[in-house]
Amino acid sequence: MHIPDGYLGPATYLSSYVACVPLWGAAARKVKIGLTARRVPLLAISAAFTFVVMMFNIPLPGATTGHAVGGVLIAIAVGPWGAAMAISIALAIQALLFGDGGITAIGANCLNMAFVMPFTGYAVYRWLARYFPSPKGQAIAAYDPRALKGNGVTYVTSPMGADHTAGNALETAKTINPLGIENQVEVSRKLQIRAAILDTMGLCLFTRPPFTKNPDLFLPLLKGRYGWDLAYADVQKMGLDVLETEREFNRRSGAGEEFNDMPEFMREEPLPPMNSVYDVPMEEMQRIWEVKIPENVF
Repeated sequence: MHIPDGYLGPATYLSSYVACVPLWGAAARKVKIGLTARRVPLLAISAAFTFVVMMFNIPLPGATTGHAVGGVLIAIAVGPWGAAMAISIALAIQALLFGDGGITAIGANCLNMAFVMPFTGYAVYRWLARYFPSPKGQAIAAYDPRALKGNGVTYVTSPMGADHTAGNALETAKTINPLGIENQVEVSRKLQIRAAILDTMGLCLFTRPPFTKNPDLFLPLLKGRYGWDLAYADVQKMGLDVLETEREFNRRSGAGEEFNDMPEFMREEPLPPMNSVYDVPMEEMQRIWEVKIPENVF
């Protein structure tokens, strides 16, 4: 709700300002530190979004109003400190220019809607996120990483996001123990390079069997289309270059190189009937970009 002027006594609204001033300072510092090129437009859109949704007021008893704020959604999108800044700016503009909320009550309104709401909602969101299979904020496919641990490595490390098609370890389940830790990083690395090559060629993943048996089959395709005389090592390098380009794009866009781990419940709750958990250590997954794949392997 927007608290109007005259609704709160001086002791209350002055206390609210005293409480908000250090919080605004902390929010400004936090946002400045974490403000990347990717987050600038997102923060601006968030401020505009909350400004608009708060303009639709529903009258409530006691000479005040109720309305949506979107504080939790903004906190999930830009973090709770970013949400605090965005909502505070929107509340100040509404009070100063539109008379929506009192000037003396800006502190109280910000305390309620710009701090308590997004931080409380974000804490609940983070708690619930422990129980949802969504590394990198993306829902994963039905290939449970507790039963197919190579896919878990792909979900965590792929620059394409938590996408099983970026390196689906199902095809290696007969040669590499899908429930073990050993060689899962190597498997994911090989399959991510393979997927990048097929994507670059414009080929569906389901066309891979003949190329798996004979990677040199790529060479007449490239020779016939472009006139290139290449070795398979050159084709593999295309896949490696694609992955590095995706990583660099992510870095420049502000997505970063952080590896988001599997949800805690997947590391703690066994999956029947084999009662396995996802136990590939983060330190093991973080070495994926150091893994070297032989030049003749697709």
